[in-house]
Amino acid sequence: MLYLTKTTDNFTICSKDGTIGKIKELLFDDRKWHVRYMVADTGTWLPGRKVLISPEFMLELNRENQCINVDLLKKEVKDSPPLTSDQPVDRQLDKDLWGFFSLPETPLTKLPHDLPEQIKLDRQAREERFDEEHSWDRHLRSSIAATGIKVVALDGEVGQIEDFIVDDQNWSVRYLVVKTSGWWPGHRILAAPPWISKINWGSSKIFVGIEREPFKTLEEYKSLEMLTREYEERLHQSCNRIGYWADDPNCR
Repeated sequence: MLYLTKTTDNFTICSKDGTIGKIKELLFDDRKWHVRYMVADTGTWLPGRKVLISPEFMLELNRENQCINVDLLKKEVKDSPPLTSDQPVDRQLDKDLWGFFSLPETPLTKLPHDLPEQIKLDRQAREERFDEEHSWDRHLRSSIAATGIKVVALDGEVGQIEDFIVDDQNWSVRYLVVKTSGWWPGHRILAAPPWISKINWGSSKIFVGIEREPFKTLEEYKSLEMLTREYEERLHQSCNRIGYWADDPNCR
């Protein structure tokens, strides 16, 4: 099912043995456009704590009851490394968090020359694996921080990101919800991540490889309820793009 990230903010997170807290934000990979973590604000249960929960543990997301069930015990959440509140969440994946989620530890110190050759090779392999995996840290983005980023088409600025639409079947980011600017003020359009040609986070701009005019040929996006497969097909056809469901007919 498709969800707007803003509508899930403050949904209750329920573990196998009680309430953990509220959804604070989602963190996604800006290369694969998949949600990598849900940030949980533990509230009064663990005052001042925020923790990360992987989609691997996310079960049912219930819009009616405004909650999400996770396959974790409260103790597991309590024992996970905390996030602080004095810096952006997407900058805090340090060695403790990576280790807790079964990823490599921080790079080892320089290898002594008298170690057996195989041990050196094994440790060097771990270091190389860490460097490869940890480079993904630079591609981790917060759904909150990314809101307001400008979207630019081939023929000019489209508008600013207002929200994200996520598919909880596989936690993919399906669409960016963009509020249009001066060329067609006050409207909302959808842009799919595969259309993105370049991202410049330094200048807060996302570039898409299409022109603006095709968006005007489609009925304006106004609510999640109108996002049927038929609407998605018309959207992709108007932009001369293939839909994500083409590779997986069983999607949604």
